[in-house]
Amino acid sequence: MRLRNLLVVGALGLIAATLPAMASSETTPTVEAKTSSGAYSESHSWSPSQVTIAAGGSVVFANHSSEVPHGVIWTSSVKPTCEEGSGKVPVGAEHFGYQWSGSCKFSQAGTYTFECSVHHQEMTGTITVTAAGTTTTSTTSTPPPTPTPTTTTPTPTPKPVVHPGNARKLAKALRACRKKPKGKRAACIKRAHKRYGPKKK
Repeated sequence: MRLRNLLVVGALGLIAATLPAMASSETTPTVEAKTSSGAYSESHSWSPSQVTIAAGGSVVFANHSSEVPHGVIWTSSVKPTCEEGSGKVPVGAEHFGYQWSGSCKFSQAGTYTFECSVHHQEMTGTITVTAAGTTTTSTTSTPPPTPTPTTTTPTPTPKPVVHPGNARKLAKALRACRKKPKGKRAACIKRAHKRYGPKKK
């Protein structure tokens, strides 16, 4: 009888130990940079590309590749606070990196949109932040519905487009820029973006 009680107590302790880890993974989703190779070109995406969290929560961003560079540009007016620096989230138009991981904290409710600093419109995502206390979810498909406007919507300005071939050339040029002296690196990155970056339709 005593052995049976010890087994029950041990099993309960094991369950209790795993619950915090499960809760943690649910409350801190990870958005990872992905690269897929096709017959003629590579494709790049964030996985998942859409995440919903409660205000005050965080999202981990990561690029585990040592071959393809990625970074984050926040394209929405509202922006989170991200861990930046060596091995953290490279944020900004001229910032990118290999094998990095870091988190961004979303303190207020709203819709946060972002794209890759290297692959731009090919690689976009959305973080929807709800009022505090809402359950965290992650999705990769249909975005939340938007209300139908009552007035005529003007024709949107065409977004810059990056040709798949140019995305590879840009990544290669950016890798070459990393090898240049520190004083010449920024100018090299700027030239690479100007030559191979997104072009307006």
